[in-house]
Amino acid sequence: MVNLYLSSGGCVIRSTYATSDGTVLYKAETPYRIGSRTTSILSLLPSDIPNNSTDGTAAGGPGRYAALAHIEWKGLSAPNTIRYGGQEHDAKVFLKKEGWSWRGRHRIFTAADGKQYQWIMGMYRPRLVTFDDKQETVALFHRRRLGLLTRNKGPPYLEVMPEGEDMLDLIVVTFIYIEKVRKDRERASRSSGGGG
Repeated sequence: MVNLYLSSGGCVIRSTYATSDGTVLYKAETPYRIGSRTTSILSLLPSDIPNNSTDGTAAGGPGRYAALAHIEWKGLSAPNTIRYGGQEHDAKVFLKKEGWSWRGRHRIFTAADGKQYQWIMGMYRPRLVTFDDKQETVALFHRRRLGLLTRNKGPPYLEVMPEGEDMLDLIVVTFIYIEKVRKDRERASRSSGGGG
């Protein structure tokens, strides 16, 4: 099992995603601006990949990242796009809508092995399950614990079960997309007096 702890208070598009030992596996970077913008998702390069830099740093040194995906948030002007795996995808096709919840429609995607998975947009947190009769949990987001009702405080984190570890990159990319969409819907609901 892998837990990825967010450095932000829950802003998934501007955060690092680190393991319990502090190793940052992913970074999500998004500029602050109005209108369309792009989230860049970077992943930590394995230490055995040679460093081609000329700045004198050691080959395979810590903290080297490569672009994993880009999400273009186009607002109402056009559909959002996800660039991942060397291809550009319309987000509505890459993450097909299915079902309904207060925080948006559930999203289905197909992994490289041909299996389908569904992000269930829960009231407080999304959950990734296999898209079959079993609906086995593959990943689960835990919101930040403030310690108001319990003594345990803690940052938000994405818990990925062993069944999802071989597609961790895809889980992180789809999670960042759906959680931003869910949070936007949550904010819109609050500002319109819709509760939540």
